[in-house]
Amino acid sequence: MRRALRGAILWLVLLSPSVMAAVEEEALPDGEIMLNLEVNYGSAYRAGSWVPVDVVVINNDRDISGWAEVRCYSGSNDLQSPIYRAPAESPKGSRKRFRVYCNLANTFRIEAMLYNGNRAALDFPMRMGVTAINPKDRLALVLDEEPSDFGFLYTVIERGEDAPRFHRESLRNSELGDLAGYPQCYEQFNLIVMGDIEPERIGQTPRELLRAYVERGGILVVCTGAHALNYRGTWIEELLGVELGPEETLNEVELAAAVFAENERAEVKSHKQCTLTMLVPKNPQVQSIGQGKTIATLNPLGQGYVATIAVDATSHALQDCEGYLRLWRKLSTMRHSAAELNLNGVAQACARYLPILSGVRLYAKSSVVLYLALYLGIGVLGNWVFWNRFRRREFAWLSLVACSIGFTGYAMYFGTSGRAKATEVEQVQVLRAFSGNQSAKLDSFVGVLTTRTTRLSLDLTQGFALAKDLDLSGPTMLSGPGFYYPGNRRDFVRRPFNLVETEPARIENLTVGASDLRVVHVESEVPFAGGIEGQLVYDETGLHGDLTNRTGFNFTSAFLLFAGRLFALQPGPDGWHIDFSPGQLGSMGMEEGGYDARLMYYNSYNSPYGPGLDVGAFRSFISYSVFADANFFTGARQPLLQTQLGPFFCGWVTGASQLAATLETPAGQNIKETFFISDITVEREKETAYVWQDLRVDGKDGSRGLWCRSASTECVVQVPIQFVAPGLHALEITLRWRSEHGHTMALLPAKVRKTSPEDWKTALQGQDMVDYLGWHETTFRISDPMKYCLVDNAVIGRVGHVPLFFEVKVTEGDECPAPANNNEFTVSARAAYDPFASAHE
Repeated sequence: MRRALRGAILWLVLLSPSVMAAVEEEALPDGEIMLNLEVNYGSAYRAGSWVPVDVVVINNDRDISGWAEVRCYSGSNDLQSPIYRAPAESPKGSRKRFRVYCNLANTFRIEAMLYNGNRAALDFPMRMGVTAINPKDRLALVLDEEPSDFGFLYTVIERGEDAPRFHRESLRNSELGDLAGYPQCYEQFNLIVMGDIEPERIGQTPRELLRAYVERGGILVVCTGAHALNYRGTWIEELLGVELGPEETLNEVELAAAVFAENERAEVKSHKQCTLTMLVPKNPQVQSIGQGKTIATLNPLGQGYVATIAVDATSHALQDCEGYLRLWRKLSTMRHSAAELNLNGVAQACARYLPILSGVRLYAKSSVVLYLALYLGIGVLGNWVFWNRFRRREFAWLSLVACSIGFTGYAMYFGTSGRAKATEVEQVQVLRAFSGNQSAKLDSFVGVLTTRTTRLSLDLTQGFALAKDLDLSGPTMLSGPGFYYPGNRRDFVRRPFNLVETEPARIENLTVGASDLRVVHVESEVPFAGGIEGQLVYDETGLHGDLTNRTGFNFTSAFLLFAGRLFALQPGPDGWHIDFSPGQLGSMGMEEGGYDARLMYYNSYNSPYGPGLDVGAFRSFISYSVFADANFFTGARQPLLQTQLGPFFCGWVTGASQLAATLETPAGQNIKETFFISDITVEREKETAYVWQDLRVDGKDGSRGLWCRSASTECVVQVPIQFVAPGLHALEITLRWRSEHGHTMALLPAKVRKTSPEDWKTALQGQDMVDYLGWHETTFRISDPMKYCLVDNAVIGRVGHVPLFFEVKVTEGDECPAPANNNEFTVSARAAYDPFASAHE
């Protein structure tokens, strides 16, 4: 009897989660409904990413047939768009889970409500506060029966005051069915880890999405060791690129000695036993890690890697060993360092220029207020004051009629020229194809134009379709006078629409104002076969090769993105022949590579485009926006492209290749533009020399006035050097200066804003910086300049804007004379860089 009682108690302990759930359901009084909210697989999420949000309904009231709805609110308590809905059938006495996929950007609170038909089933919604992780933080998804075994991941990142943190989301074997069913939800993770799991519990769709995650740059880590048996002969083993051989039992000291260098074996213990799986690579592309024995392998798959770890986490082996932690540190940062397309820049460009292209130009309410103020001030008040001064008040009435006719004519000509004549759907798309992947990512910016204010519905036609409203609350990188920018004004806050996540997905209650163009960003997947075939070679003679078009698309224009530059391609019979010399590859002027020169010198205060923007210029803006660095230095006239991107083939496709949304009411289509981007292969010949490139120094001819205007014996001169020199090897700066008027001056060491790098001080040591009458020149080289490349006070990868501060001290003379042509110094600079390495590292 006692044995039976102990057994019953043991089963209650083991089944406590399900028991508690059952008790929770039974404890719910009759006639009540309770909601629970679960965000992602715990609570951590990256801002701007798509995350699964589960609404758990415990129903002890009545049969419900309607919707589960989730609303998101920003920190200022504003309702965000869209509102997410999923069909919900909840019989009485049931406990069911309903999932929606939400784009959480600046979201601080979410609310869930259950609807029976169109009426709320509860008096109050379920609320939950959420906070995004720091953009620099790492986020991992761990699939393991005991996720706490991977607690050591929190220690793999080097500690420091501003060091990023590590966050972990977890699923156990019984929860593998909760894996996200949309590829967009996996993009937020730096790596996905598999430990003690049963691979067959993962459904077919998540399997395909996990593979696509790797092919698009993701990192999948599979820990074998004692769990190698779980993976042998499964679909996961096919991804590993290795054969899982026999296991070997070792203690930590023996294993560390066979794998890591001596200085990386600290904190290992001889009493810790672990299981090591022999990993045998199946192809030469697989990289093996370890000295005597293999501790891990890396199998390249598309743009990403599948890493196989030869030990498991259950034994806690090597989790205090520096070499093992360094391996995980590398895995956790590989995806984080990859650049991404700047789709937000494309969205901003579409929201700004599509109204102009569609023939509608919208005016702010402030312009209407100004118009009325001028009418009242000039036509009424000013008119009366003017004629009253000449004591001819009777003429005021005649002038008022003339002013009314003039202002009315102005309003009719300018105020009605932007009226829509028909309902239209405008669409601009970015189609991103990946190497070896059978589908392509389609980002569509769908603009709906109507003749009068109305509510519309759109069907999203492609697979895995999710939609979000454009967030135009932040600054834009494409600004200029006379252009419509709703993000600057509160009066253009949009009414949220509903995103109904059915198959196919649907947008409902999309409110569009009269002669307004409302733009929605739709993310989806489309089948893709074929591609851009061919291989390019980079050597001492430049970049050359041939590319063949197997996409089935007709391209009106094509470009090559390489080393942070866009080069126009001339079409041939079957594709494109590429032959660029080192001089062309090193050209800082992108227009010399055939790109739109007008765009390269776009200035936000002197826009080259006004009303009547043509499609060719609009394409230039999109081509630039999608590759641009979102944090580029706004004061630079020359735009900065993300040099970590590429190499890519890209071009504009004739017509829309895939339609992302269809309107329920008849509508015309005026604009159909598709920008295609595909990976290409570039091989490098060994011992390729660095390319020296002259850099641009801000100021006319690189000249700067030397002396201060004030009566002082000291001054500081700033000389910004702007460059796009990825894979930078060295930076060489030449100073040439002279002094007259009988003064003697000293040019002290240059330094970088907010830093004082020892490299630069050392470079100037031993130089005779004391100048006498006449011209003098000195040249110094910085061996590691990338540490000091600044873009608007922020370190941005391989793009540089270096502001040099030269301290000038006058040692003779009473005061510094005003700047003059004969009192100046000249700064010139050049950089040595490897364009091939820059495109891949």
